[in-house]
Amino acid sequence: FKNKELLPLLLDLHNNNVTFVFPTSVVGKTGLCPLVRERCRMLDPPNDCDSDGDCPGIQKCCEGFCGRKCVTPVHGIRGPPVKPGYCRYVRVRCAMPNPPIRCRKDSVCDGAKKCCVTACGTACVDPVFGMVPTNSSALYRESMLRVQGTVILGAHLKVRQIWSSPW
Repeated sequence: FKNKELLPLLLDLHNNNVTFVFPTSVVGKTGLCPLVRERCRMLDPPNDCDSDGDCPGIQKCCEGFCGRKCVTPVHGIRGPPVKPGYCRYVRVRCAMPNPPIRCRKDSVCDGAKKCCVTACGTACVDPVFGMVPTNSSALYRESMLRVQGTVILGAHLKVRQIWSSPW
């Protein structure tokens, strides 16, 4: 990486090690995505965003009529609790005009499963932790700093302010 000040960082002081994390979404943006009743017939529609971290303010990255867009969530800014972990980044979409919506929020999913966008609609799936595949546009959007078990999320955290390694 050429610009280390943009690297997302996971710092585990308990184990004295540093691990890089590239989250695909930011835990904490509340609210629900509006219901999409129809979809365009494009096999892989263009997306304006890939995760909530790509969107300004309270806006969320949601499936729209034709691809993912930043939108104001429904039900205000207070939403259901978000379970830990991240949804996998989905690169392809099915050609079905109205894919099945099997869930709309994490709280309807059993156990630790999260409600995630899949290749065809939404479903309750096992979350991923640690190194999460992502695309380059969302790669540096958000950073996560873990200090003795407490997760602190910060948009565009400047790693150079806390960088202590001679890398």
